[in-house]
Amino acid sequence: MAHDGAIDGIHDRLRIALKDAMRARNRTRMSTLRAALSVLDNATAVGVDVMPAAGAIEASATGLGAAEAGRRVLSEPEQQELILREADELAASAVMFTDAEQAAAQRAEADALRGLVEQVD
Repeated sequence: MAHDGAIDGIHDRLRIALKDAMRARNRTRMSTLRAALSVLDNATAVGVDVMPAAGAIEASATGLGAAEAGRRVLSEPEQQELILREADELAASAVMFTDAEQAAAQRAEADALRGLVEQVD
């Protein structure tokens, strides 16, 4: 997150852009930004193979959060790569729209994501 008023990377930029889109009631932008944030959240999820196997009830962890696994930490370049891949997928899917306006909007959303990544560099 942001510290001392500074913006710390792509995740923070996406969150700020989402708030701006919400204020502007731009549903398309909100959807795009939520999807991009989900890509990052999904990438940090711990795989099932990392979770401890179930065992006897008396041997289970107790207490609040005792059985929770920590999330993976992605470097800034890894986060940027994921968002750029998402932008590429948006741009590629734009050709599937028969309506030129919808296709242009899809490409604009892809460009917006790329712009947020470039601001971090």
